[in-house]
Amino acid sequence: MKKIKILGTAVMACAILQLVFSQEIMAETVTDHDKANMAESTENANWRTGIIEDQTFQTTFSEYDGDTWFASYAPIDGEKDVTFKIIQNDQVVEMLDSLATPPVLENDFTSLDAVSFTDYNGDGDTDILVVKTFGDTAVPVIYEGTPEKEKKFTLRTGLSVRAAAHAQTMTISGILDYLKTVENEQWSAVDALPDGTPSDFIFSSGAGAWSTSLTLNKDGSFSGSFSDSDMTGGDGYSYTVYCNDFTGSFTNLKKLNDHVYSMELADIQTSQESGTQEIVDDCLKVYSEPYGLVPGSEFYLYVPEVTKSDLPIELPEGWSMITYSDQNPEFLTSYVLYNIEGDAPFAGYQEKQS
Repeated sequence: MKKIKILGTAVMACAILQLVFSQEIMAETVTDHDKANMAESTENANWRTGIIEDQTFQTTFSEYDGDTWFASYAPIDGEKDVTFKIIQNDQVVEMLDSLATPPVLENDFTSLDAVSFTDYNGDGDTDILVVKTFGDTAVPVIYEGTPEKEKKFTLRTGLSVRAAAHAQTMTISGILDYLKTVENEQWSAVDALPDGTPSDFIFSSGAGAWSTSLTLNKDGSFSGSFSDSDMTGGDGYSYTVYCNDFTGSFTNLKKLNDHVYSMELADIQTSQESGTQEIVDDCLKVYSEPYGLVPGSEFYLYVPEVTKSDLPIELPEGWSMITYSDQNPEFLTSYVLYNIEGDAPFAGYQEKQS
């Protein structure tokens, strides 16, 4: 252990004056831009701090010229997920997006089990496959190499969730085997949702506390409303409601078969600016973003009578009005619009005409 020498009083006073003087000079000469560069330089110089040693590798990626490091970091300071960084010349050149699925959010990180650099889709670009465990649940994560984009590795959330549900083993080889079956899937573009699709969908707690409802048109456009009640009162109001109305559209409609369709939430506009509020009739209205709808998210439309084995996760009966067949509980009898990335199932129903 290093020992700290105690300075004499006069020497200490001189040192303190020199320190204060140097700090004043630094305050006058160091700009905010300099401080940002200094902070970044410190972060980059210390990129090895906190790494998971056995899952950090020096390698080459087709997306980058020259040698790079793939660095893994365990969660710290309240973080839930593992962090992955791409390092080149001791600089952090990319931080990979996190997969925020229920096993990650609801359980503590246990282990980072495997990392693989491969080309699973045969496009010539390096992809990254990861297996990590939270609690006792293994979570596969798939990053697709996208050299044409600013982020060279794009998180494939929907594909990762599907792999978690359908891969025979939570290993790199098991994930690759599943991805081969996905590669053979024949998706075809469609102009409209299938006939019989109900116009009304709801994502709710089932207890009436909160819900996001939308009216869906066959071309993928929609409108809807969100509401979440809270009995908290305050000055001038007795209770609080988080709410908003919205419009938006789904694009890139595709069909796998008669029971499975996919689409992407292209945009959503709220009628009131998120974060604003007002008191109306003894109620504090806090205008908020609707639950379950995030632009860029991938959605799947499941059409009756799709089987449970085709679903990415188990959807419990009763959740958001989801129902199964009385004769064969393996068959879903509800239309389900499922936000596979946000784990948000919207159950379809037909509004009764008065």
